[in-house]
Amino acid sequence: GLSKGADDYITKPYSFMELKYRVQNGERIIRNEDKRIRLANLDNLTRLWNRNKIFEFLESELKRGEREGTPTGAVMIDIDHFKRINDRYGHLVGDRVLVEVSDRLQTAIRPYDKIGRYGGDEILVILPNCGNSEAKKIARRLYDSVTNQKISTEAGSLKINISIGCVSNEQYPQATKMQLIQASDKALLSAKKKGRD
Repeated sequence: GLSKGADDYITKPYSFMELKYRVQNGERIIRNEDKRIRLANLDNLTRLWNRNKIFEFLESELKRGEREGTPTGAVMIDIDHFKRINDRYGHLVGDRVLVEVSDRLQTAIRPYDKIGRYGGDEILVILPNCGNSEAKKIARRLYDSVTNQKISTEAGSLKINISIGCVSNEQYPQATKMQLIQASDKALLSAKKKGRD
């Protein structure tokens, strides 16, 4: 049994106490493995899902939406002038800003939405069962969660603005994961070209 992958075994006759402790050990092993897997899927700094995991969630939600006939939304968020923050105040302040922005965004999403660090200061939010009008409302809520209050840092309170690209596959349900990401990224670039914020 052990050679086939079992973690433990017990022979008859057994005592209740031995069984109890072996079950507790098995539960501990499962908890540790779940924790290890979760940590492997999180971004070290922001504690959001990492790029691979957020892509996995997007793929899964697109498939679910296709099965159920519901749209999926995607929101790409970028902190305006983030490089300037790093250059002026240092990377520790930049990290503090990125963590606080991530925390605020996480509290503004719906319980079943997924949020992950796409790369650098870009954050991707997956919106299951979300058409264009609902996606815009959520994007506005995300924007307000970050911009309505300054962020306290070692360099003082900083006013942070973000730009957002928001899309849904409502009119194009056969969109692939990469097409949805490219569309949200294109919308984000458009927001930046129009003056950011």
